[in-house]
Amino acid sequence: MKRRVMLVALASMGLAGTVWAATPAETITARQNNFKAIARANKAIQDELRKDAPDIALITTSATVIDRLSRGVRQWFPNGTGPQSGIKTEASPAIWLRR
Repeated sequence: MKRRVMLVALASMGLAGTVWAATPAETITARQNNFKAIARANKAIQDELRKDAPDIALITTSATVIDRLSRGVRQWFPNGTGPQSGIKTEASPAIWLRR
C-alpha cells in the first residue's frame, strides 16, 4: 500500500509542470486533476500521521507534491475556463470576478 501511495504521489508531482492546453475543457480537466492530486497527497499524510510509526519519507514526498502543485493555483483559472465555457466545474464564478 505504501509503495502505491508513494508512486501516486511521485506521479502527481509531474502535474505541477503541466502546460495548460489550448481548450477550456482540457484546462479545466488539468485543474481538477491537480486539485485531486493535492487531496490524495493530503490524505496520504493524514493516514501516515494516524499510525504508530509513520513513514517520514512518504510524508515528505506527499508534502512536496502539495508544495509544488499549490504554487501554480493562481494560474489554474485562466479567462475562458469559468461558467461561460459551458463546461461543468465546481469552481466558484467569483474567482473570475476577482481578477
